[in-house]
Amino acid sequence: MQSGDGLRFECRACGEAVEIPKTAKNGFAIIAYDGMVEWPAASDGVPPVNDCVWARAAAMPLKGVVHPAFVRFPFDFAVGERFWTLFMPALSCLNGWEEYPDEINVSAIVQCRFESIIEQGEDGAWVQLLVMDAIPLTALSERFPAVHCDKYLRGITENPLHAVFAHKEWVLHSWSVQGDCGEWGLLQRRGNAYHMVLYGEWGFHERNVHCGNIQVRVDA
Repeated sequence: MQSGDGLRFECRACGEAVEIPKTAKNGFAIIAYDGMVEWPAASDGVPPVNDCVWARAAAMPLKGVVHPAFVRFPFDFAVGERFWTLFMPALSCLNGWEEYPDEINVSAIVQCRFESIIEQGEDGAWVQLLVMDAIPLTALSERFPAVHCDKYLRGITENPLHAVFAHKEWVLHSWSVQGDCGEWGLLQRRGNAYHMVLYGEWGFHERNVHCGNIQVRVDA
């Protein structure tokens, strides 16, 4: 629903609007959001707001350019407000990094400024977003100074449903409960050290991604 100069949506399960956290967890530099924003492959027009079948972007949006984007719950921002979102290219956006691991290297966190609403539907809206910054995941451990902390990874790995996926210098730790809630952490190996650059927590009302450079000790 639109409220004044803002845009927010209600949870389809419980019918409530949810206030999303806007501060990163201790040790991380940025809080971003996963699955809240999707980018079309073409920038010269958008499909109808209720059309779910359209081509997603394969390359990260360009810094300094206004892009159309599709937003959904738990999006809750005012026009002019800035936020960060996780960008994943088309194939991994729909199917995950486990299916398309090479797309980790071309994924990014993107800072956006909410410019305007193009078209609004019941469960989502097409909007215009100005890209203020775009940081490839490969650059996160260099962009932010290392912080030594293992509690986030420990919280994931001590769960009995813990799973591990590894590809080249990347290790993805995760757990979930029947698709209802879970946590995940993406680690990058640099030399003999592992750096958690993303820590995600998700459930019915959240898809938060905390970004930074948490150096951990792990046998992966």
